[in-house]
Amino acid sequence: MTYKVIIGGVFLLTFVMHMIFTKNENKKGRCYTKPFLMPLLATFYIIDSENINKFIIIVLAFGFIGDVFLLWPDRKNNFIFGLIAFLIGHISYVLLFKQSISFVKDVPTWFYLMLIIYGVVAVTIMKKLINYLGDMKIPVFIYMIIIILMSFISLARIWVININISFLLPFIGSLLFLCSDTMLAFDTFKGKFKNGNVYIMLTYVLAQVLIVGGYLY
Repeated sequence: MTYKVIIGGVFLLTFVMHMIFTKNENKKGRCYTKPFLMPLLATFYIIDSENINKFIIIVLAFGFIGDVFLLWPDRKNNFIFGLIAFLIGHISYVLLFKQSISFVKDVPTWFYLMLIIYGVVAVTIMKKLINYLGDMKIPVFIYMIIIILMSFISLARIWVININISFLLPFIGSLLFLCSDTMLAFDTFKGKFKNGNVYIMLTYVLAQVLIVGGYLY
């Protein structure tokens, strides 16, 4: 209990400091805090979890890798490597959510109509970005398909899990990931917007915390 409180407190303090540094555009401060966020969250998860799930550890490990690469997104290939790291993380979340559900036995056929809503969102985003993506069209499209699949499977868990914290936190987290990655795409390809990094980091970290929290409580 003591270790959990200490790690949780250090994570919260680091996150608050990082958000302040981000808001103030303090690059050095961001570099000192951002790399510690996912390792601290992983440590908290390991300490507090009775049954450690390997996919959560993989997600947070690649989240750390992606965070480090995106500290310097303008350097050659850094954005690509960061994108690949987060893509692996989202695939791991797909596998994590898939563990608790059978799409053959549990999910009714009509529920797949929900994919239309996700598809409309994806098409709308791509239409607004397509002219700015250049040779990144295919990678961004693949990334979007994976993150939409991740969120859909998170939603599909409603058929095997009651509407409680275990379902709601990961699903809300998946939606926050959609928001975070969409803002990152617009910020990277279309142009910087005011407080973009603040909103991106806030939704990203909250997404990770909510999904991990849903598997703890």
